[in-house]
Amino acid sequence: MKILEINNTDIPGKRFNGFDLQKMINSTTRHTAKQIVFDKISNDENVIPIISCGHTNNVRAILSSHRKNSSLQMFYSPWTYKIMGMKEFYQANVVHYHLIHNDILSLASLPDIFLQKPAIWTIHDPWAITGHCIYPRECKKYNRECKKCPHLDYLFPLKDDNAHFLWECKKNVYQKIKDVDIIVASKYMENLIRSSELMKDFENIHYIPFGIDLEKFKACDNKKREKIREKLGFKNDDIVILFRSQDTGVKGLEYIKKALKKIKTNKHVCLLTCNDKGLINDLKNKYKVVEVGWINSDDEMIKLYNACDIFLMPSTAEAFGLMAIEAMSCSKPVIVFDNTSLPEITFAPECGVTAKWCDYDSLAEKIMFLIDNEQERINRGNLGREYAIKNYDINDYNKKMIKLYEDVYRKSKLKKKQGEK
Repeated sequence: MKILEINNTDIPGKRFNGFDLQKMINSTTRHTAKQIVFDKISNDENVIPIISCGHTNNVRAILSSHRKNSSLQMFYSPWTYKIMGMKEFYQANVVHYHLIHNDILSLASLPDIFLQKPAIWTIHDPWAITGHCIYPRECKKYNRECKKCPHLDYLFPLKDDNAHFLWECKKNVYQKIKDVDIIVASKYMENLIRSSELMKDFENIHYIPFGIDLEKFKACDNKKREKIREKLGFKNDDIVILFRSQDTGVKGLEYIKKALKKIKTNKHVCLLTCNDKGLINDLKNKYKVVEVGWINSDDEMIKLYNACDIFLMPSTAEAFGLMAIEAMSCSKPVIVFDNTSLPEITFAPECGVTAKWCDYDSLAEKIMFLIDNEQERINRGNLGREYAIKNYDINDYNKKMIKLYEDVYRKSKLKKKQGEK
């Protein structure tokens, strides 16, 4: 069987965008796999760029400009039919679509490409059920046709309110492709899709949580942990809080900052961040702050998990939350907001610690709870590792994905046989 993964890029998000899947398929199964992307970053010969002229950034900029000025997201991508003409698509037995709303496919062309080959679509976020935004957060208008959108500024932003028009376009498109097999990584996302006015008629919905390499993401011994912390400038008795410093509007940084300003303790608390630097300068007069910037390797990220005592992930919107299970696998307690997928995937309240959604007082209270209770941190960290082993093993994930590919291919061959009769 020949499998094709389609995504906007390869390396960023490689654990869930098809890149790692094609690597696993080619190295451990009798099947073969390719990946078609818009932006190729790797040197992998099985990853094929849609265009190879080296001007993808210019093309993306033009498409983005058209999208913003016209307020018509996913209308200006010309790549659907280019992909359909590529030999990798022609030879594929099953095609798996990932993040396709980043200018890689046009909305109107989805029936054309989805019906060409047996199709699987991993829905990574709620964009598929809204008029334009990736995360509607507190807004529920996506189940009322997205009329009079109150949040045109949400990603993907609209200059003019075309949210209802785009919602209707999705409705018309989905009527033509509702036989596609859908993958979701959380029950949270499955419930959103099954209750959606747009997608409630989709029957083939598969709940397959993402997996991680449990042999890599694990706690190190105390001696190695001490060396990691020493290199970062932390002492043995410091309580280190790790979080993602990213001002995207959904990762909860503003609530983390407000919560940390409220905390009062005699213990020496230090902050460790990844991603963007310079966003928590106003906390440096209260805490020792270490900002490592963007991390490009699992090994470096694992060091950070091992260096910390508490991991904060109070996203205001999250469809899964890979970093939360990575931290759990490294035996670290995780604090999250409710009203997202995160309480589910961290098995709160037994394992994950849940604060009230968008409530920095509640978040501060939960942080203080773990600062003051060392045994609670240890117990929840150990339990997190147990849950990760039971639920997020990459080997289990890979087996489920291969079985789904085989089932979809088998089903397509049976349909073809019945059609020939």
